[in-house]
Amino acid sequence: SKMHGHIGNSLAKREMIEQKTPKKERKAKDEYGFAKKTNQKLLHTFSEACELLEAEVIKWNMSKVRRKKGVKTPLELWNSCDRAIVKISYEEFLFNAGNKELRVVGKKGINFESRVYKSALMPSVGTRVKCVQNIDNIKELFIYDLSGNFLCLALDESIAKLSKESYKMLKKGYESEVKAIKEVLKKDEIAVFTKLNIKQDLQDLQSAFENSLVKVKEVHQKSLAKETLKTQRELEEIKNNANADELILNAKKEINNDESEFDMEAFVEKKYFAG
Repeated sequence: SKMHGHIGNSLAKREMIEQKTPKKERKAKDEYGFAKKTNQKLLHTFSEACELLEAEVIKWNMSKVRRKKGVKTPLELWNSCDRAIVKISYEEFLFNAGNKELRVVGKKGINFESRVYKSALMPSVGTRVKCVQNIDNIKELFIYDLSGNFLCLALDESIAKLSKESYKMLKKGYESEVKAIKEVLKKDEIAVFTKLNIKQDLQDLQSAFENSLVKVKEVHQKSLAKETLKTQRELEEIKNNANADELILNAKKEINNDESEFDMEAFVEKKYFAG
């Protein structure tokens, strides 16, 4: 109800709020002659609405208001728990939380969702493996054995090449969209101090909430998958750098060959004595 544009949580409240708007404004039209979809003014932007809602959630986690007697708040439940948090690596999390699919290693690699993923560390052809696609980067496929042990990271080279070639084009489109968004934000009717107050209230609540939390014990689980993946990424980087150096050397050789093949006598004869 504190937010601008609040229309109530029932039809009766909505009618009461709408009746506050004069009839002239209810039937008002915009500058192009179309009926206005809303007559609400000083509406919050999406980010500001998110900040207001987040602040209310933090208040709910800390406050005992409207709770039954003896019922602990989420903050009290957190602080009263003495269990240690076991942290696992991202690769281990993917295997336990991701959607695992069985595949058989082929001659070209692993066929997954109409794409072929390859790796130098891939098991032998015919081996059954479990695959989990990286939800943050679809060109990466994590490969595990049937027992859940991490084997390697397979890559889809076609996606990698496409992203490299179209990087400038995508960047240009992104910058134009960001520019359009910034222009819309500049036209926002909400006063600057209102925006600052929303951000400041949220920051104050967040700091108060974090200061109230008891620090928990953390246990880092040893992950062989993380070490294996780190080694493979380093090898891939060395391989890519080696390929780049090879291309440069080949280009230099071609230039040197072109220079050595130039014959001055043939050039003079062709220019002055031909025909």
